[in-house]
Amino acid sequence: MDVIVDTQEKKNEVLFMGRLDNKHKRLDLLLQIWEKVEKKYAINNWKLNICGGGSDADKLKQMKDDLGLQNVYFRGVVSPEEWYRAASVFCMTSEVEGCPMVLGEAAAYACVLMAFDAFESSYDWISDNENGRLLKAFDIDAYAEALDELIENKDYRMRLAENAKRDVQKFGPDVIMDEWE
Repeated sequence: MDVIVDTQEKKNEVLFMGRLDNKHKRLDLLLQIWEKVEKKYAINNWKLNICGGGSDADKLKQMKDDLGLQNVYFRGVVSPEEWYRAASVFCMTSEVEGCPMVLGEAAAYACVLMAFDAFESSYDWISDNENGRLLKAFDIDAYAEALDELIENKDYRMRLAENAKRDVQKFGPDVIMDEWE
């Protein structure tokens, strides 16, 4: 299915969508990254939306408070379409993943993809500086700098978003079915 998204209408929003399980998803790192970015961009109304539920929700909310973060919003379990449609950037900080379908979902909605290279399938979804940013595993300073660049440079962000939407087609049913056959 081809999703119609106008990248010019994207909001100043960064999105995480998934299970709030810190052991694997490493949302503690995402909050530390956001701490580095928020100080600079809070005045520009950039915010981080965290969508999903899980066993570590209360710990992560407490960490948000302990870090003094103002523009982080825990949205709970939601229907994802409106969040993907609004978000400019999709962040993943997982330590381990199989084939994370959320990257494909986010790309279909023209979100710029960001992830650590901690799992092999990250290379299937993200071509660094082409359709997103793929960063050395757990280097939160480099991740924050890359996110900063995406926020700061709208033309760069729009180019990566358009490429993400284009590149996700390689996982479309027609392509995959041909490979299976």
